[in-house]
Amino acid sequence: MCSYADPPLEQIVEAFVNWSTYKEYMIFRKEQIYTGEKEHKAVLSAKRGNAVYAWHLKDKFNELIDIPEVKFYNYRDRSKIHKTRALFVTLTLAPGLRLDQQWEGIGEEYNRWISKLRRRYGRIDCIRVWEAHKSGVPHVHVILIFESREFSTFFYNGTWRVQEKHELEWGGGFTDVEALSSVKGGINYVVKYLAKLHKVGIHGGIDDTAYSAETNLGSLVASASTLTLSLMWAFRRRAFSVSRRLIDLIASMSNSNGIGVNQTVQVDFEGNPVYKWTLIGFWGGDLGPMWSKELSLAEFQDMKRSGTWSDNIK
Repeated sequence: MCSYADPPLEQIVEAFVNWSTYKEYMIFRKEQIYTGEKEHKAVLSAKRGNAVYAWHLKDKFNELIDIPEVKFYNYRDRSKIHKTRALFVTLTLAPGLRLDQQWEGIGEEYNRWISKLRRRYGRIDCIRVWEAHKSGVPHVHVILIFESREFSTFFYNGTWRVQEKHELEWGGGFTDVEALSSVKGGINYVVKYLAKLHKVGIHGGIDDTAYSAETNLGSLVASASTLTLSLMWAFRRRAFSVSRRLIDLIASMSNSNGIGVNQTVQVDFEGNPVYKWTLIGFWGGDLGPMWSKELSLAEFQDMKRSGTWSDNIK
């Protein structure tokens, strides 16, 4: 991508919307092993911002949505200092870099920061998402769940903060730290943000989102924008990352307090597959609202002759 002091954000968004709304299908061939009989099926490809991608995203977060609740304190009780092991941190790069340099460098800065914290505190599990400011400047939002470290909280200006914020500063720029009273509450807001983010990618607009009385995370949900999705696409940023051991850690805390990759395969009496599925190509066009469609031989041949067909070249 070209470097711009003032990047053409409107053109980036337009390019992303054109790409994400253009339908592309994976074309599969189903072959009967014994008879050689062939059938064909079209399956809509998942793209950042489309309904298929959003469905896969929601599917990945089902385990997180169903986690047991872990509460550290009553956020309504402002009479004393509480302790928490869950934080919501926002990291922003210092000014001075071009926008492309910020998007290309912020991931490396984040990795240095989280590695430093883990050396200091031991095990920390995370959920990390991105947000683009209206200017395009990237922010990192991350939920940190500490296995053994506790932080002292205080209530200030409508938000629960931690007294040890100075220990969590990163070298890249500005650090904002919020104390979370519960694990599930914070995770649910991140899941809502991701769902809203991909909804605006499809529809290009956003509904007003009520702010939470418990945390400021409602403001994260409300900030979801097509611009964020477009810049993540342009700079090849994953929408989110989740620590592999996160669910195990939460469980231990709780105790102490269409066609796809995974497809059922029909087999014969000896356990051998009866059908073989092969991805044979890709086709651009519109087959209606359904995500998949069985193709007649004539439909398949028309696709192969069209200008939007491409073979699956391994």
